Amino acid sequence: MVRKFITDTAEAVKPASLHNIFLYLKYFHLFLKEKGIPAPDAQGLFSYKVYRDKRIQDYVTDEELEKILGVIDGNTEVGKRNRAIILLAATTGLRACDIIRMKLQDIDWRKGEIRLLQKKTGHMVYIPLLRETGDAIQDYILNFRPGGDCQEVFLRAFPPKVAITDPASIGSMFIAYQKKAGVYRKAFDGKGFHGLRRRLAKKLLVTGTPLTTISQILGHEDPMVVRQYLSMDVSNLKECALDFRLIPVGREVLS
Repeated sequence: MVRKFITDTAEAVKPASLHNIFLYLKYFHLFLKEKGIPAPDAQGLFSYKVYRDKRIQDYVTDEELEKILGVIDGNTEVGKRNRAIILLAATTGLRACDIIRMKLQDIDWRKGEIRLLQKKTGHMVYIPLLRETGDAIQDYILNFRPGGDCQEVFLRAFPPKVAITDPASIGSMFIAYQKKAGVYRKAFDGKGFHGLRRRLAKKLLVTGTPLTTISQILGHEDPMVVRQYLSMDVSNLKECALDFRLIPVGREVLS
């Protein structure tokens, strides 16, 4: 019955809707199993993935990032914190939800590495901490970060000085700096805070980093998801374009 429902539904809805329906059924199935409610064993059926069609999204360019960093006031607690957050996202690809959860003990200063349990995937990731980003985080922690028992690295700038709880506030902060820097935005253009993550993926692709390595750095649960970033490597994609030399064309067709 479940298989027939999915088959019939697949013919009537778009892939994005089918993906959501498939997900809801999967969670409902797990709920029934956890509660001990009799249900058919459909685990094998729900193991198949339904990929959603995604449009190509843009990313934050190096020039735009420099403009944004250039308008941050580095003499204030807020400025130091936000600069460190933006550099962290740009050089590690961490999501906003993971950045606000990052704790002091997650940074191994001797190894120059961040060890973090990702919220989205539940997997542990090991990410190299670049010198400029590490210096910015150190500067914030040692000279501007409020003291106290809170273990999260980045705290609220206004009382109460506790951990940031809303990832959306990071995106709003980034948009405010974009406006101040004169970075032009369009709706759903992909140049928000998450665009820093795509920027890193694009730079790794251009330098020839294998997709499996990029998947590990970005913490993707499914390595195939990284294929979405291939569309941003325009230079190498041009090398794949075919000309018309191998296509025979009669002279009369051109007349």
